[in-house]
Parts: sequence; C-alpha cells; structure tokens
Amino acid sequence: MPASYLPAAARHFDRAAGISSPAGSVLSWRPSTSVDAYSGMTLWYEDFAIGDRFPYDSYTMDKAEMIEFAKKWDPRNFHTDEAFAESTLFGSVTASGINTLAVYTKLLNEKTSDWAARGAMGYEKLRFPRAVLPGDVLTGETEILETRLSKSRPGYGILRERDSLTNQNGELVLELFPTVLVERAPGWDKTDTND
Repeated sequence: MPASYLPAAARHFDRAAGISSPAGSVLSWRPSTSVDAYSGMTLWYEDFAIGDRFPYDSYTMDKAEMIEFAKKWDPRNFHTDEAFAESTLFGSVTASGINTLAVYTKLLNEKTSDWAARGAMGYEKLRFPRAVLPGDVLTGETEILETRLSKSRPGYGILRERDSLTNQNGELVLELFPTVLVERAPGWDKTDTND
C-alpha cells in the first residue's frame, strides 16, 4: 500500500480503537510506521476524507497491443493502420479512448481492490485532453472530493472522486469524476444518517 494510503489507514485504526480523527486532523494512533502494515486492510466509508489521494502504478502503452485492442473495440484507421496514422496530426497510431479508459480501470482496480466500494453510480465529465501514443507511460491517481452518507441506502456512503491519468511528461491524458457507493464499517452508528 502506498504512503498516500496512510491517512485513510490511520483513520481506520483510530476508528477501530475508538479514537476520533476528523478530516484534516493529525491522526493520533498508528500501529506501525511501515506502509506494508496496512496491506490487505479493507477501507470503509468512514476511512475516507476529502483531499485523500491514492496514486496508481504505471502502465506502458505497447503499439501492437493498442492496435489489437482497437481492431476489436474501436476500429478507426488512425488507431489500426500505421501507414494512415503517419499522415495524421499525431504522426502515429493513437490509443483509442476506450483503450485508455481500460488502462485506467486496470490501474484503479489494482489500487482500490481493498476498498469496500460496491459499485460506481456514474461518471461525470469524462475527457481525453491529450492523445496517448505508443510508448507512453501512464500513471494516475484518485482524489477524494466529497463524502456523504447515502439517504436512500442505510449502511452506505458516497464518495465523489477526481480520477486522472498522466503520461511520462506529467501531461493529463484522462480525467473523470466518478461517484462511488462505499459500504460503511461494520458496527456503524445507525443514528448517524444524512436525513
């Protein structure tokens, strides 16, 4: 688990120990300074705070893989035909937006598989501000923008995120704003609602 997980993980342990640690506060109790101590721990709704950031690993875009993906899922000639693509604005085949979104989903799920997320409720403002080219090394992060309890689903909270991918030059290649349903921690206070 990356060091950026430490605030959420520390809130998890504070909550388990019965210590209040509101968003933005110095978190009071940590069983270990090792990031590995938090590996495999489920992060519940209560463990997230506005401003938390969760970085992804990286993924290198392979030209043959990009072309194969596009032939099956987005068969436009600027994604699949190298000779044609050389005459385009980018001078090369580019990854389809769906391919970029698939890489984002892979990187996201590798880093958030320990979240008690129970489904995406929607995505806003999906955009691809820069083309993804063969050899680009993509990485990104999830930033928590908003947390609120679900009014219609007791036992759940809702996270609004900004998720993004950048290339090796730090240039934004994908941005979207998911809304995610996250289960509350076992033993949550049933009097604590948004109603």
